[in-house]
Amino acid sequence: MKYILIILFCFLLSNKNFGQKNNQFKDPEITEMVNNISVDSIKSYVYKLTSFGTRHSCRYIKESSESYLKNFSATINMRPDRFQRGGDHKPFNQNGFTAVRFSEYNEDFTRQHQDIRKENNINYGDLPEFVNYNYVANVAKMNLITLASLAKAPGQPKKARMKVNLSNITYLSWEGPKTGPKPKGYYILLRETYQPLWEKKIFVSDLKVELPYSKDNYYFGIQAVEEDGHLSQIVVPAPEI
Repeated sequence: MKYILIILFCFLLSNKNFGQKNNQFKDPEITEMVNNISVDSIKSYVYKLTSFGTRHSCRYIKESSESYLKNFSATINMRPDRFQRGGDHKPFNQNGFTAVRFSEYNEDFTRQHQDIRKENNINYGDLPEFVNYNYVANVAKMNLITLASLAKAPGQPKKARMKVNLSNITYLSWEGPKTGPKPKGYYILLRETYQPLWEKKIFVSDLKVELPYSKDNYYFGIQAVEEDGHLSQIVVPAPEI
């Protein structure tokens, strides 16, 4: 596998909150770090994370940040990129890396990819006086929350498998993570095949589970959780015939 992640095309919204409920877990240390980010402290931000599936990355970012941020959220755009423009994440995707991108929901096309100029009394170009620093500060907080949450979480579960047989019962098994804090247990995540976000979480303490949900109708994910509630990267179990 390749281990770099920059950012699928997460749209950022203020004053909106779409999708799944957050897990309500808030780490005091992460909360303090978020509160210490002010508009004055924002000079730039980079799109970097550790590696896991691109769309799983977006879901993780959304769920983690919504526990801490008020009136600022992300929604997931499943397109690889915007029309007639390219993002920094695209060449990483094209070369097999997991990559996600943050973007404002409604872009100002007089700013993006423009030479600095004044034309027909309109100022063009991405200049500091046109930056919304409160917005950028919230984007930086979202990055911080995601990175800090991953740093405090167990490693990803290993060798996740799903038994494939003619049954409406689904059997999953996996091995514990090799790195990070010891898990207190695992969340089994479920969503119907047409749903973009995880709809249900089931906690188990074992390394296997039998679920009364058909593998034909649901996607499954497995996520380790440590004693304080920090969540690992999500792994999708591979079919095992």
